[in-house]
Amino acid sequence: MGFTEAEARKGIPYLLEEFGQRPWLLICDAKWVAQGSKLVISVESEADSLAVLDGAVRAAHLDEVWDCVIACVEFSSEIRFEVEESQVVGVANNSGP
Repeated sequence: MGFTEAEARKGIPYLLEEFGQRPWLLICDAKWVAQGSKLVISVESEADSLAVLDGAVRAAHLDEVWDCVIACVEFSSEIRFEVEESQVVGVANNSGP
């Protein structure tokens, strides 16, 4: 939060290109949501498929997304980064027979 619509829309192509340079980020999307005036980013990473996703690993992925946003989207005011939802999906059960 904290971006203007123009700032977010201008930066989204650069942000998606930057995510594309990271093969461990499998599915990435970024869009401006007028209701709430926020830039919404969705990322699926290789770590999401691990049976045990350590908190440090998750934090490292969030930091990387944040770094990409800072590098690719210009902003003229204070911005805020919030995780609205974080989940592990598609986890295989490796507990054996």
